[in-house]
Amino acid sequence: NERVPVTVTTLDALIARYGVPAFCKIDVEGYELEVLHGLSQPIPALSFEYLPACLDAARASVARLAALGPYEFNGSVGEAQRLHSPVWLDADACLAWLATRAGRSDSGDLYARLRTA
Repeated sequence: NERVPVTVTTLDALIARYGVPAFCKIDVEGYELEVLHGLSQPIPALSFEYLPACLDAARASVARLAALGPYEFNGSVGEAQRLHSPVWLDADACLAWLATRAGRSDSGDLYARLRTA
């Protein structure tokens, strides 16, 4: 039980240094929203984990992305590595889908991509 200093940065700082990524996987064990607060522009595609105990954070992350740009969403449950919906969902439909996950113990991933049309 000791403290270890860890250097942190923002997605904006990484974009300034390396350019806009085509895809960004955010895997920070419940701190997804904090990561997204360090992003001020939309990126083409990204994913982040949702946890049953932290669905409010997932909901807030969806809302944050929707505020950044015209994102559409999809999800996978557990380790299925298969998208849940045959069509991509708007933010409201994604939030409704997340609400159906609330009583279940499965975690999973949410995917977001910028709408192209």
